[in-house]
Amino acid sequence: MAYQIEEEIGAHSRATLTSATLPGSVQYTPAGKLIILMRDAQTTGGYPRILQIRESSLNKLAQLKTGDRFRFKEQAYEI
Repeated sequence: MAYQIEEEIGAHSRATLTSATLPGSVQYTPAGKLIILMRDAQTTGGYPRILQIRESSLNKLAQLKTGDRFRFKEQAYEI
């Protein structure tokens, strides 16, 4: 359903109402963990969503093995 990233980025206390999620949404848990929702993830979630991974990157992420490293790269969308 999701990949939980080992590295923590710091705890927070932001409250978020449950709302729709998409595959590739990156949720930020109160404990400071990041969770990347994969293709078979839930349809709603209550953690803040801080990133959205594009479909092609989600496909590449799905091919990684446990312990493989990756890095997020910011890319702006143009409309």
